[in-house]
Amino acid sequence: MKIYAEPALQVLLCIAYSFEGDCPLEREVARRRFEPGVRQKEWWRYQHTYLGLRTLIAYQGPRPVGQVEFMPVEHAPRPISQGPYLCLNCLHVAPPFRRQGVGSALLQAVEKEAESQGRGVAVVARSEGDFMPAAFYRRMGYQLADQRDGELLLTKSRQPLPAPRFLPMGYHPQAPLARVGVDYFHCPQCPLSGWALAQLERRLRPRGDAVRLKVHETGERPEVERWGLTGAVYVDGVPLAGWPPRPEAILAQVDQELEARRLGRERVPIGAR
Repeated sequence: MKIYAEPALQVLLCIAYSFEGDCPLEREVARRRFEPGVRQKEWWRYQHTYLGLRTLIAYQGPRPVGQVEFMPVEHAPRPISQGPYLCLNCLHVAPPFRRQGVGSALLQAVEKEAESQGRGVAVVARSEGDFMPAAFYRRMGYQLADQRDGELLLTKSRQPLPAPRFLPMGYHPQAPLARVGVDYFHCPQCPLSGWALAQLERRLRPRGDAVRLKVHETGERPEVERWGLTGAVYVDGVPLAGWPPRPEAILAQVDQELEARRLGRERVPIGAR
């Protein structure tokens, strides 16, 4: 296995491009399927390269099989307090190549870079799901620094460093309104976030004014510090578990809340008689 700094292939790995029968046409078809998220991601990556953003790609033979992205925590789109750390934004290995040492090799490459800078590594991992699973980082020697709502802030360093913390929440969920409220915290660092948001906007149109969709941009550090969040979706103030977002899961929760409102409006006049 080889590891190279070739960020141009990162998005293809993120959108589960198989690289079987790889050719320019197949790549373009796959990329268009996940617009506008792909375009947003590439622009975000271009803007943040000058802030220390780095991407590494792992290969088995000629085939890309995994990617890792990291940058100094003071510029990172993750709700972590500043300190002497590199923030691991994302580590992803294609499913057929998991449990073969790919993720471990990528993580060790990040740790080596952090050590050369006198930094540690910090990562926001998740207690459930396949995206940034906390169990993997625990096995790799990462220690718990903080936790919040199913997210674990884990760190690792070769020298004693002050532990980071989650940023305070600047978003305060609101009580349900007459309309179902959807708060979407969109970070263009993830191409699937932009794609899911576009899908959600299109599929919410038939529901008309019954749903209020509010988009909060969290691609830049000041916005992350303002909200204390990066990528998240709340329906009537209740967070949806899992990331990247699935439009179907958001719509199912929206429709459940719409049905509850419909039944509630019917019950009130009957009970008042």
